[in-house]
Amino acid sequence: MYGNAPIGTSSLRQDIRLLGKALGDVIHETDGEEIFTIIEGLRRYAVRYRREGDRSELDALENSIPELTKEQAHTVARAFAYFLHLSNIAEDREQNRQRDNADLSAQAGSLERAVNLLSEQSNSAQLLEFLARASVVPVLTAHPTEVQRQSTLALHKDIATLLPELDGEKRRSQREHHHRLAGLVTTLWKTRMLRQHTLTVADEIDNALAYYQHTFLAAIPQLYHNLDLLLHEQDSSSHAAPLRPLPAFLRMGSWIGGDRDGNPNVDASTLEQALLRQSSTAILHYLKEVKALGTELSLSESLAPASPALMALSAESQDLSPHRIDEPYRRAFIHFYARLAATGQRLTGRSLAARPTYSAPAYATAAEFQHDLQTIADSLSDSHAAVIADLRLRDLIQAVAVFGFHLATIDLRQSSDVHERVLTELFQAAGIEHNGEPVRYGALSESDRIAILRKELAETRPLVSPWLSYSAETEKELAILRYAAKARTCFGSQAIEQTIVSHTETLSDLLEVLVLQQETGLIIPGMHDGLASGLMVVPLFETIPDLQRGAEIMADYLDLPEVSARVKLAQNSVQEVMLGYSDSNKDGGYLCSNWSLYQAERELVAVFKQRDIRLRLFHGRGLRRAGWRIQL
Repeated sequence: MYGNAPIGTSSLRQDIRLLGKALGDVIHETDGEEIFTIIEGLRRYAVRYRREGDRSELDALENSIPELTKEQAHTVARAFAYFLHLSNIAEDREQNRQRDNADLSAQAGSLERAVNLLSEQSNSAQLLEFLARASVVPVLTAHPTEVQRQSTLALHKDIATLLPELDGEKRRSQREHHHRLAGLVTTLWKTRMLRQHTLTVADEIDNALAYYQHTFLAAIPQLYHNLDLLLHEQDSSSHAAPLRPLPAFLRMGSWIGGDRDGNPNVDASTLEQALLRQSSTAILHYLKEVKALGTELSLSESLAPASPALMALSAESQDLSPHRIDEPYRRAFIHFYARLAATGQRLTGRSLAARPTYSAPAYATAAEFQHDLQTIADSLSDSHAAVIADLRLRDLIQAVAVFGFHLATIDLRQSSDVHERVLTELFQAAGIEHNGEPVRYGALSESDRIAILRKELAETRPLVSPWLSYSAETEKELAILRYAAKARTCFGSQAIEQTIVSHTETLSDLLEVLVLQQETGLIIPGMHDGLASGLMVVPLFETIPDLQRGAEIMADYLDLPEVSARVKLAQNSVQEVMLGYSDSNKDGGYLCSNWSLYQAERELVAVFKQRDIRLRLFHGRGLRRAGWRIQL
């Protein structure tokens, strides 16, 4: 059908022809000769016009389309859309071919080239120190209008996996593979392309987690693995060193379940569901890997003597099989499995184990689980079998360092307007006075707002009373912050680390969030204890005026003694700033927006450098479903 694309290499053209023909055959078989002929005619008009520039071909194309019936037009649109889907699969394969055949040490953007360039200016120890300070976080964001279906993506994946098999030479296997391709393309053609209903927050959570299962949980540890091997190549003395995970400079973030700016369906319950589902995904992955390791590490104590620490772990196992008496590694992993199962039950409230197990103490933290895995790695190294860890254990240790029991850090986000309304209500309900008058917070000047907020941060008495009733909006905001405090205790502080303030226009917009954290258990009341607790407050500067004021606002914020101390104690001298792209584009257009963003970045760098605080930038632009948080 669509077999004459003149683009790319011969291999790419061959793949596109193959997939295009498969689609054409399916349409001919399922929808009939008439619509197939129409689609094929339109395709030929377009191809000839693109190749030859013949205006008559374009005229024929433009004249034919209005003559289509509504049903025909719908089928034609689907046909060409699915052809583009299949072409993208072929192009992805071509990129993989080029990457596999290229000299990666000379290829721009490759990990090999990056390490080679860095090694020219530093040694591996310096690179590791740099990575320990760096932070690169892709952040998946919620898109209620997302229409790409998981069923369609799964079919894309199956077709992409099958495509290399179609290059074989055996006639029988080729016949089977082509038959399977026809089945997959037919399924794709008969699957509704678009969703008919808006996604719920629960749908968004499930969609995001599908990416982890298909990519991130395997790909990110593999990236660390490749980087570790490259660093070892740069430093021959490190080959004998025991296996240690690299600093977790690359981690995952998410807005799904915590971004309530403009989405009334996000509340404390959605945040709880997001964390429960994320934790389940991480622990299920660990359970699967631990089960596999328990099967694979069949080392006998008589042939590979285990370390005392590993023997102690093995002794804790309640495995009664006489066949594993001399296999301490297997016994240890059986115990790890039991403890992980208990951990999953404690964190998620449901059983995640895929096999029967026994009662064992849950892990208190992911670091405790990682320590047990490291004991295995150290024992293998001691018995001159460290290479075994490269088969599976190394990636699991790194995965635990990156994903913990929380999988991804969830950002909270809310508009500054909402924070202002909540505090206006709280101050009024509590009868708080300023300069001898009852506080009408919404009507105060900026200087008076700053004064009352700083005074409130120094207070130890609560502003929120359990005996008073508040509006639904206020109750909702307090509830989500209270759950965030609970979640950090349950899943670890990395589960929720920052709260983003949309439409940050003034210094008080940031201080308001600190006060709300203090009222909900995120910040411990009192100047001394409170400085080392709480979420990082991240301003979002997006409009042109906000970008122009951003550096000044951050200078004033960081110069407040209570904020400066907080940044140093609770945030390890790191402060994040988010730069938005959408509103600035609307304000001033593409060129003005990018110039304003560039100027804002330069001014922010100067402000932070003067105060010896590291700047972490969150760019609200990137992949369709993600922004990027970068600190170097």
